[in-house]
Amino acid sequence: WVICTPGDLVVEEEQLVQELVFVVTGCLLAQTAHSYEGFVMDRNQGGTKEMSTADPTQVRDKEIASGAWFGESCLVEPDRIYVSSVFALADSELAV
Repeated sequence: WVICTPGDLVVEEEQLVQELVFVVTGCLLAQTAHSYEGFVMDRNQGGTKEMSTADPTQVRDKEIASGAWFGESCLVEPDRIYVSSVFALADSELAV
């Protein structure tokens, strides 16, 4: 279990996806400056075909509420990296 306070960095962009994370309580914020079809948090380590660089001033945000999870791609694809940074918006408890 991991306890986070507002502003804590949970996942950093370009970090290898190695854990499945469940948001037990609280709320997180995923931010990315990359453009995808839909909102994507990770990609293949060497691949860029589904990604294009967006205007860095146009950061895309997505809230991750309690009951949600991320990082499941590590269970089937060991070479995934995050394209988003994730921060705690509120006091949060994560099952990692």
